Amino acid sequence: MSDYNTQMIRLLNALIERTASGAVRWQVVSDHSFGIETPSGAVLIEPRDNDDRPPFTLNLFDQGHRLIDSLQTEWFNEDDPFPWNTPLSELFYLARASAFNVDEVSAKILSDLDEENYVEWGLAQPNVQSYAFDEEPF
Repeated sequence: MSDYNTQMIRLLNALIERTASGAVRWQVVSDHSFGIETPSGAVLIEPRDNDDRPPFTLNLFDQGHRLIDSLQTEWFNEDDPFPWNTPLSELFYLARASAFNVDEVSAKILSDLDEENYVEWGLAQPNVQSYAFDEEPF
């Protein structure tokens, strides 16, 4: 492994640690891409196939938003993955959860359930009018 990859792996591991602790908050860049920006540059993680599943790419950008490095899910051969594949997956799912506030939303739903403050899916829709089949809604 080159020093080049070593620095990206150090960044990958630091992002996992700080994201898991809540010290880093990711932003939604697109439905399947998540990023952070610092005064020194930016990082973006995304799946190559826009499906929230591996393979993943971690992109590093400089202050001018130029792509300067990347780390991708790769294999030595069909049955031998590169050692950073699992951490890339871990970071993607942590970044996604951070960007979508998964912990906060799930905690609120759990609270609603504890208070029995919920309705059956789709049955309670405020401000929805019923129309006869021969009436136009607009």
